[in-house]
Amino acid sequence: MAVYSHPESYPPTLNAINELSVHTDHIFILSRNIQNKSEWNYPPQAELILSGPLKGIRETEASGFLWKIGSFLRFTLDFFKIVRCNRPEWVICYDPIPLMAYRLGSFFLSRKPRLWYHNHDVSEISMMGRFSIGRLAVRNEQNYFNRIDLFSLPSEQRKSYFPLEKLKGQLFLIPNYPSKNRGIEMKASRPDPQKELKLLFQGHVGEGHGFEEIIGILPYHPDIKLTIIGTADLKYTAGLQKLAGERGVANRLEILKAVPYRELVGITGRHHLGIAIHKPVNIMYSTGALASNKIYEYAAAGLPILYFDIPAYREYLSRFEWAFGNDLSEKALNEQISYIRVHFNYLSEKALEDFRTSLNFEHVFQPVMVWLLEESDIRQN
Repeated sequence: MAVYSHPESYPPTLNAINELSVHTDHIFILSRNIQNKSEWNYPPQAELILSGPLKGIRETEASGFLWKIGSFLRFTLDFFKIVRCNRPEWVICYDPIPLMAYRLGSFFLSRKPRLWYHNHDVSEISMMGRFSIGRLAVRNEQNYFNRIDLFSLPSEQRKSYFPLEKLKGQLFLIPNYPSKNRGIEMKASRPDPQKELKLLFQGHVGEGHGFEEIIGILPYHPDIKLTIIGTADLKYTAGLQKLAGERGVANRLEILKAVPYRELVGITGRHHLGIAIHKPVNIMYSTGALASNKIYEYAAAGLPILYFDIPAYREYLSRFEWAFGNDLSEKALNEQISYIRVHFNYLSEKALEDFRTSLNFEHVFQPVMVWLLEESDIRQN
């Protein structure tokens, strides 16, 4: 399994590792060395291998082109060595860059494993440098689909961005749902919503999530607090804090740095309402109804959600009683938040019920696991 960023940045990847480990002798997980220490308890069958010397993600992103080329070549060589020495039955490439690394290394393999390609997010090539590794990798992705034995992606709406007419292998949809084993929701520490209602956004902090509009209604609700947690541009968050100060609600806005996934579970469980608003400013947000793991992590902790009301999200979320489409108007925000406060206990139980029965990773990954086991039996026989 090759992940160019780090598996702990992608909770669905961690879920896949846990599920695969039940039926696997050993899983080698290759990642760049961009995280100080591991915060996840990997199963005994999983071995995390870090490529290159330690260099943080922000420092890595700011590095020059030649350093990035060198880092990619080191990753490619490490990938090739693992495959050549261990002769795995399957190689899993997460996103375009590991796929390109595998293609380069596979030229020198006498025995090639079967190839599984999973795409986390559609890459917008127009946003990439002309000669960047990312741009080259996306070009390679488009030309390599006829070599893929299994292709998976989290969103039905993203199929049109891939050359599926070239795909000769199997296709699976694996929504980014959380695992049933994600942790214990900390309901006991959640305050009474009638006395204090706590709103939460978790994820990448930037424009397009309705922060400004939500801060704008806080003066009308003196017992509502907003927590924002995740990686953020400091200039942008300073603007949010300034806006909160101008509205007289600075003491009810809390902006926290990103924390390990295991810690995030407890923080989520101490809130009442999840902000899952994604204005369709790019492909990732406009097709995120099934791909946004945050939506379903809220539900797994018993939180109703607010989402931006466009057809792409309404198609999947409108059937859930705990999901509220919103146009970010002051009227809609006030009415929906007031309704959620009154009916929180009922909505919370409905969210938990849907998570336990269908909106969990184990449920959507089962067909993939069944297919993999059948394929393995066929090849062995």
